[in-house]
Amino acid sequence: MIKSNENFNIGGPFEYQKDYCNSEFQGQFKVLDNFSVNGRSALYDILNEIIDKNVRKIYLPVFCCSSIIECVKKSKLEIIYYKLNSKLNPLVNPKKNTSILVINYFGRISKFVEKYKKSKSKKYILIEDATHSFLNIDFDPFDSSHYIYFSLRKHSHISAGGWSNASSQSKKKYTDNQMLISDIKLFRKKKKNFLNQNKYRENEDCFVNFFRKKEIELSKIYSSDSLSKNLKNEICKYNWMDVSKKRRNNWLLLDSLLGKKFKKIFKYLKKNEVPLGYIIIVKERNKLRNYLKKRRIYSSIHWPIYRNIKKANFKFEVDLSNHILTIPIDQRYSKNEIKYIADNIINSGIK
Repeated sequence: MIKSNENFNIGGPFEYQKDYCNSEFQGQFKVLDNFSVNGRSALYDILNEIIDKNVRKIYLPVFCCSSIIECVKKSKLEIIYYKLNSKLNPLVNPKKNTSILVINYFGRISKFVEKYKKSKSKKYILIEDATHSFLNIDFDPFDSSHYIYFSLRKHSHISAGGWSNASSQSKKKYTDNQMLISDIKLFRKKKKNFLNQNKYRENEDCFVNFFRKKEIELSKIYSSDSLSKNLKNEICKYNWMDVSKKRRNNWLLLDSLLGKKFKKIFKYLKKNEVPLGYIIIVKERNKLRNYLKKRRIYSSIHWPIYRNIKKANFKFEVDLSNHILTIPIDQRYSKNEIKYIADNIINSGIK
């Protein structure tokens, strides 16, 4: 029997999570520098660097976040879109003196990236998007013969943060976006307090509108500045290892509860993988999403394809975009909440 949704609030912007902030903790990011205000800025540093190396063309997947497209267009590089196979690996052979951006979708390292690492011939430049995979237990950004970047902002309550291994980043001064970042952090703490006091639902619109507005403001920033020492310290002392464990455990629990009732983007988790979410393919996707929303389970779509392409040439990607659904399984949720998610998905009767 489905429990009442009165005390559930699953998905949406992160509230402040004190349990994951540890002044004594020194995680895997303690040795990293080169943090940017966001992922766009980190990627933009790489793009400017490859332009200096006389690269003028870049291959991009049609199936990607619009922020990547906007960033590349800003750089003035010529875009060539490529297809994916059913396992989300690139179907392309980049030409000499070009670049390709490859995404590790939903936590799984692309076979294309693995092949590039083993290759002795580097006729083109690889940019690895590790935004979905930097939480992987064996993630090592220094073990790369190519460019790599990721964004931290949507994996925790930390309101800023992108990283890349572009050499230009070591020359940065501190960012001047502190006020915006501080405002978001303050509202995350307010959201946590309201949730604890059972006042959030009556003020939900205020929070949703605030986070949407600030997300737009953050997404417009392309800054060559580094994060402040305080923000870097916050990132380094956030317990990302516990986050990784919690996400894996929640995925495995939800998977055991749903069984084979839905087609998954990946059938299983590999040993060191940390999933972005529980990704399913649903024929009546929008219907299920609305059903869950009414029960305070807020899912997301990665990603709508709005750009002007010949969709007939990208049938797999368009179909995927129309039916994919990301169910939240992040570190905020207990076993009870994961069971609540499973109960509602099963009892919806929607496939």
